[in-house]
Amino acid sequence: MTSMKTWMQFEWVDKPASDVLQYEAGQSPLDCLEQAAIHYATAIKFKPRDSKLHFLLGKTLEEYYYATEMYGLKKRVLEEDDRNLNEAQTTGRQEEILAICRLHGFLGTPTVENQLKALDREFHQLKEQGQSGKADYVQTLFIWLSKKAGKDHKAGVCDEESWLHRAFLKYLDAWSLSPERWELNLQVGRLLLLQGKSREALQHLLSALALTPSQAALRFYMGLAVLQQDGASVEEEQEAILFLQQGLEYVMDQYFTSPEQDREQKQDAEYSLSTVNVQFLRGCLNLGALLSKHMTSGQKMSPVLVYHIVAVFAARAVSVCVGRGELTQQLEWVLLDAHFALLEALMQQQSVIRQAWIAQRCQALTALIRLSCIAPCRELLDMQEKVCKVGVMTTPRSSTALCLLGLSQLAQYDSDPSSESGQAAMADACLSFQASIALEGSALTGDPPEQLTKQKWWRDHLAKEEEKTDRQASVKATEAAGPPEATAAGRAAGRGRGAPGRGGATATATAKSAASAPGRGVRTATAAKQTGQAARLAFETHPDRRAPV
Repeated sequence: MTSMKTWMQFEWVDKPASDVLQYEAGQSPLDCLEQAAIHYATAIKFKPRDSKLHFLLGKTLEEYYYATEMYGLKKRVLEEDDRNLNEAQTTGRQEEILAICRLHGFLGTPTVENQLKALDREFHQLKEQGQSGKADYVQTLFIWLSKKAGKDHKAGVCDEESWLHRAFLKYLDAWSLSPERWELNLQVGRLLLLQGKSREALQHLLSALALTPSQAALRFYMGLAVLQQDGASVEEEQEAILFLQQGLEYVMDQYFTSPEQDREQKQDAEYSLSTVNVQFLRGCLNLGALLSKHMTSGQKMSPVLVYHIVAVFAARAVSVCVGRGELTQQLEWVLLDAHFALLEALMQQQSVIRQAWIAQRCQALTALIRLSCIAPCRELLDMQEKVCKVGVMTTPRSSTALCLLGLSQLAQYDSDPSSESGQAAMADACLSFQASIALEGSALTGDPPEQLTKQKWWRDHLAKEEEKTDRQASVKATEAAGPPEATAAGRAAGRGRGAPGRGGATATATAKSAASAPGRGVRTATAAKQTGQAARLAFETHPDRRAPV
């Protein structure tokens, strides 16, 4: 997909986001891709069993998909298709959806989940009334909204009308003709993973890996396939870490160097490990989570390093996306998830300057959330509120942090104002705004404001912190005192002459058995039995279960 790199060199025109790149008739990149697809299809007609032709047609169709999704390229003549609606039609549909939401009690700015719920209720209500024509139109709105607002990157390949799904079918055709080619197994396995068919994908990737075990893209997607299997064991997760890390290291190496000897191999697997590939970036996020779960002293990459790399790649990918469609939202989700993971990692560090860094990251992440083109949904609102709460926990007397918290609570109210949780969010938002106004220009040190202490989430936070402090103090006291059995055994060992300092119970039992022995170097069966029992007792009661017996 090398031609994708040249598309951003065309002149930028001050037009709406849906039509920012302007071309003369017949000179659009989409026109070129269509001509290429026609030529490949014609060649397939004459050589239907040539797997390479099917493979190249699949790559052309996939490139068409990303041209429309990333760069907002569309045909001048609009078709009767939801993806080709102009700006006015899109606005009209959104207004119709909001009107249906108000009819079913979803006021304000409902989340995507509530909008879909209102459309579903309207659809069933119209069906019951026998208005099948209107019900079909509401169903069209439901499908359009679900495609438009999805975070899941499976949507493109699962939609049978999508160009990505058509590319998948051509990859399947090419594989059926040449199942021994590793690049065909890679493309089929990669898109099967997108559809959630991990078992079938694993078979293709295993076959390709047996043919080309050193191919980085194969190893990376092999790691993803292993993780998607049901009930992955610890050994399988560690194996997946190795595969995913090798893929990321390969990309980082290609990011700075470009050896000529690997040119052909890189072209075959170029998009598979591209930094604008949502599937690849999501796999790197999985790698960071696995590294956090299986921390070892000798690991080459840290989770924080992986999250930083993903954040940089996702930011670069979003910056080149002219269109604000489904793919752009998926990339923005990756960017937000990476920065949220970095925030959680920063909260676990014990540092004097940690509070200042957390406060800055919370403000920056809140700005990213507000400026994203992701439609308001429950997951996004919850992330925004959690980030703002972390900022207030870190600096409870910060006027800015309290103002941002109030905005997030107000957004929670707008999503569902008639519910009990919505009313509670409005009350908390008023308190947060009042505290922000009262503390404007004040010092950051001191007691939390009274308006903050009245909020339930803050009281719950203080209760958890107090419980955590008590638990840590209890653990320290237990470690200082030691277990009662070990303390008593240690005193008994200390009173015995020549007794070893550790394993006091064993030493006592041994001394007793030696005293009752008939002679030096002779041990009776009873004494041996007592010694064995004492050894087991010392092993079972010792705190770290590694005392010498």
